[in-house]
Amino acid sequence: WNHASQWSERFQELAIFRQHHGHCLVPYDFPENQQLAQWVKRQRYQHKLKQMGRHSTLTDEREAALVEAMGFTWDSHKAAWEERFHFLCDFYERQGHSNVPSSFPDKTLPIWVKCQRRQYKLYAKGEQSTMTAE
Repeated sequence: WNHASQWSERFQELAIFRQHHGHCLVPYDFPENQQLAQWVKRQRYQHKLKQMGRHSTLTDEREAALVEAMGFTWDSHKAAWEERFHFLCDFYERQGHSNVPSSFPDKTLPIWVKCQRRQYKLYAKGEQSTMTAE
């Protein structure tokens, strides 16, 4: 069992995840496959090292495969935002609205929605905000 075959196995698991979910934003606390969640986090870290010109296990071929085949998101903050956005889209599809109640079982979603509303209000007033036009 070597590093290359382990990487290939996780890459295949990511492909299956993407098939089922339509994206490759594996949650950090993904209970069905914690090894995959850790692997995704490690790929982002290795990418960051590579960007800084430091030693990285992420080869150009692996990097290209993740981006071209998976549409992989390197920025973990952006990935976390997109992950929550996908959860909100799922909620909207099931409920027909985006007013996530504070009693929702996954407490992170109503908190995230509340934060997005607050950031949007700041953005709309031209004040400092994490919200962008995108």
